Amino acid sequence: MASRAGKGVLTVRKKIYISLGGYISDSRKTAVCHTVNNAFSIVELPSERVVYTGELSPLINDPDSGDQIKIADFTELSAAGTYCLKCGYRRSETFVISDKPYAQLKDMLIMGIHLNRCGYDLSQSAVPDDCKEFVHGKCHTEFTPMYYGGQQLDVSGGWHEGGGYGKFVNVTASACASLMYSYLLYPKSFEAGKDGLPDILNECRWGLEWLLKMQGADGRVYHKIDGAEAFLNPQSPMDDATEYYVFPESADAAMMFTAVTALGARVFADIDRHFSRLLSRAASNSWLWIVNTPTYEPWKLPAGASPDGVGDLSYESRNDCYMWMLSEMYALTGDESFSKRFEEMLFFNDTTGFSLDNAGGFAALSYLTVSENRNPGVVFYLKKKFGDRADKIIIATSSGYGSSLNSSALGDRYNSMSNMEILSDCIICQTAYMIFGLERYKSAAAVLMQYILGKNPSGISYITGMGELSPLRPAHSLSVSAMSKAVPGMVVCGANKERGDDFSKWRLSGKTPPARCYLDNECSFSTNAPSVAFGAAAVLAVSFFDCSGLSSENITLKG
Repeated sequence: MASRAGKGVLTVRKKIYISLGGYISDSRKTAVCHTVNNAFSIVELPSERVVYTGELSPLINDPDSGDQIKIADFTELSAAGTYCLKCGYRRSETFVISDKPYAQLKDMLIMGIHLNRCGYDLSQSAVPDDCKEFVHGKCHTEFTPMYYGGQQLDVSGGWHEGGGYGKFVNVTASACASLMYSYLLYPKSFEAGKDGLPDILNECRWGLEWLLKMQGADGRVYHKIDGAEAFLNPQSPMDDATEYYVFPESADAAMMFTAVTALGARVFADIDRHFSRLLSRAASNSWLWIVNTPTYEPWKLPAGASPDGVGDLSYESRNDCYMWMLSEMYALTGDESFSKRFEEMLFFNDTTGFSLDNAGGFAALSYLTVSENRNPGVVFYLKKKFGDRADKIIIATSSGYGSSLNSSALGDRYNSMSNMEILSDCIICQTAYMIFGLERYKSAAAVLMQYILGKNPSGISYITGMGELSPLRPAHSLSVSAMSKAVPGMVVCGANKERGDDFSKWRLSGKTPPARCYLDNECSFSTNAPSVAFGAAAVLAVSFFDCSGLSSENITLKG
């Protein structure tokens, strides 16, 4: 049961927690129950016929949520259909079991990214009827001044990010990487559009074209386009009167720019040679700028500017980005100097992450998908690291709601990117499955996706518009300006024990269990802001499940 409880906050009070996006026929299927009962049943709809009965697990204390729960495991039920789960007199929302329950979700996620385009006339697009209210003309097309004065640049294009209408190089690079690797790993999951290209590649190109505009003549890469003050803008993109600036360059932006433009040069080599050469030249120029920059300096906002979401996070070290850059440059050029430096850094850095704060997994994927001149020892090590990490994730998800965000082996990650951390762990398990072919990895990936889709302490799908309960009021300017509903297909931050905004600190006590630190309200930007990087990571995770007949034998990572 969902209700509004003061100040426009959606609260969910329910006794059965399921994956509102459905379950895969041949994967693990569980639900969480708050009950004194010891048995449950699965009911086929609309016939109301009981098709499965089972025993609930013993009572489990889940420290992340503070809940006492029981697990309903119905993995044995694989017949496709529409069902609900009954426990005592209570019943869950409806759910489906199918070979491909996420096929429509993948398209919804890509459309969610598309609707966040900046400087584009969305009336040209084949937008679904339920998204027509978010269609607008070209926005933010004027030249933008540098933050410290001087020249003005044409930086139109790209995707609006987070709660406002700013645009970030690191976020865009991460999103483009997830989308391009979705296509490289699972090409059969994407059909060609009217122009002969899949929608996912057209979306990648839109992001990459904007990135090229963010590079200076000497190879430096500017960090972001944003206003001096961060705030949720209630105006539509066409009516936005915010004064935007090109913020100074950063090493973070340059490294991620180099990596993703090198990747793009490979992806588009047989599609558009001219565009591929532009990307290759841009990657080389930013690499030279990095080489000539003596020391790494963490991103710091200029005086007078306020931080604006995950794109402004600062890190003392970004060896993960440096390794990703080396790996992609090696894959593009074949220059052994890149491979040698990559190997020197390999044993001191993580090479499994697929999130904004850890791009090491992209570095590993780049190396593992290079067909020639791979060092067998490096290949073995990278694959082993994926297996080791996936095994730790399996242990972390073995009880409770299936979250991997708090364990002794993986650390406490209930932060402003908690859902991206879940998606990253899901992709790690999928990669381990593609390498080793072990069902336990595929099963763990399914459990993590179920968490995102509603089997979590908040009781909602963290993807807008997906399932019977999903965020209605994300911290997202275009959604707020429409005043009707949320743009569908966006992934929000998720549970964040840091409560990084005043509204969340006001509504959530400091004693609130970490997994319950979520508010569906536009003022809670630290828990309810979406990101195109989150959505693109979800595309990569969902594309794995969408491949029919997927097995380790037909994936390039094995062998």
